[in-house]
Amino acid sequence: MNGNDNLAQLIKSLSKREKGYFKRYIQKGNKKVNHKYLRLFETIDRDKNPNDNSEIFQYLPERKNYLYNLILKSLRNYNSVHGRMAANVQIFNSALNCIILAKKGIEQAWRKELKKVERLAKLIDREDMVIFVLGNLIGKPEQKNSINISDKMVEYAEKLYNRTQFYQINEKMYDSLIKSSTGNTIYLSIINTLIQNPLLSTEKNAITHDSKFFFYCTHLGYNIFKNDFIKASRYVDKLIVLALQGPIPRTRWVLQSIGMLLELSFRQNDKKKYMEVLKMADELRTKVTYSNKLLHEASIFEFIESQQILFYTNNGNFSKAIELIPPLQNGLRDYAHLLFNNNSLRIYYSIAYAYWGNSDYDDSLDWLNKIFMKFKSSNELRLFRKAKILYLLTQFEIGNQLILPSILGSTQRFLYKQDALHKYENLFLELLKRLNKTVRNVENTKIFQLYQKKLNLLNEETKQQEELHYFDLASWIQSKIDKQPYTEMVKHRADKQV
Repeated sequence: MNGNDNLAQLIKSLSKREKGYFKRYIQKGNKKVNHKYLRLFETIDRDKNPNDNSEIFQYLPERKNYLYNLILKSLRNYNSVHGRMAANVQIFNSALNCIILAKKGIEQAWRKELKKVERLAKLIDREDMVIFVLGNLIGKPEQKNSINISDKMVEYAEKLYNRTQFYQINEKMYDSLIKSSTGNTIYLSIINTLIQNPLLSTEKNAITHDSKFFFYCTHLGYNIFKNDFIKASRYVDKLIVLALQGPIPRTRWVLQSIGMLLELSFRQNDKKKYMEVLKMADELRTKVTYSNKLLHEASIFEFIESQQILFYTNNGNFSKAIELIPPLQNGLRDYAHLLFNNNSLRIYYSIAYAYWGNSDYDDSLDWLNKIFMKFKSSNELRLFRKAKILYLLTQFEIGNQLILPSILGSTQRFLYKQDALHKYENLFLELLKRLNKTVRNVENTKIFQLYQKKLNLLNEETKQQEELHYFDLASWIQSKIDKQPYTEMVKHRADKQV
């Protein structure tokens, strides 16, 4: 009886549109079979007071259960097409139409679309979409006063627009910082232009919590680029305070910022600064309560613990770096699904490079091959390019002279196809081509001396060096000239920096 009550109540609760939709829905299948269920549906719908003697009960319970589930299935489909999901699609489309028409200057049309957005927003409680539209329209001062919206809504829109501006500046800054590491001077000028944006002149221009966050991140990235550890650490301190004050603690972002500062301490080869940054990370752990402990542990591993191996490779202490590999392997296993793709690649590469610096070329090749299998090729992951170079260098070191020309050609084609050849990559490939054509060591020494001069000129031209904790080309060339181990040359360079 309960099943009958549920079926009858469900049918009686349907609106006229829902009933019409169900009838069309049921006729899409086997018409001969579904006709029986349609008849049962109509019988229950007509019967105002169904009871045990009514026509309904001539049907088997199985059929009534099937009809009950069929109606629910049609309602799910109906709601996905006609309900909130459809309204979300409609409001998003109208929002984009409004912005496009406003940019085209067709006022009557964009106002019509804005009214649609407002109407739909009230129906499905999506006021944020109105703010999204206004946030784009506010960008045009002449339209700000012509929009018939409450002052509170305009205030929201201005805040959103302010946040969007700082977000876009921050995105451009970090994109340019990544690309500038290749030695491309175009991105150096973009970085210098971005930092001169009037919005970045004072913190007061950032009027929202998120805007301040992006303001600090942008200045942090720039100061790391300029190798100014003191200013960079100040911005990390501000990020920590801001993250703890916000409605949602952005500790993952802050840990990433601390990781950037940690990398700067590697480049400057300053152990005191290195320890200061680690202390920052420890203090952050004690100040924040984490709702997702596993994600926090993964973030600590990803941005802090996994970078410590780079401190030792940068100093030429490859034997110590090798000792850190087992914990890294454990972290890769335990947090694989939580790590950013580019950071996973960095860890894989760090292990491959540690083995390479320790002259364990077979183990290095194993990890390089893991990179090529796991990450494939990606223009966004600059370390993938470095992995290609390190693979080529490994083949040279183990003396695979027969296959080296083929690997050189394929590597050059790959790098050029991805994003043209970067200056350091081009210099390295030219060097290997020259070396592969010579047999005598005397000639090799002269070639190394020639390319050492070219590398020095390139460093002067770009005003920076390659990321030495990933591979030190200058130390490798010097090791070949002096007939000394690569590790000794890296240590010597690190000692000179201090």
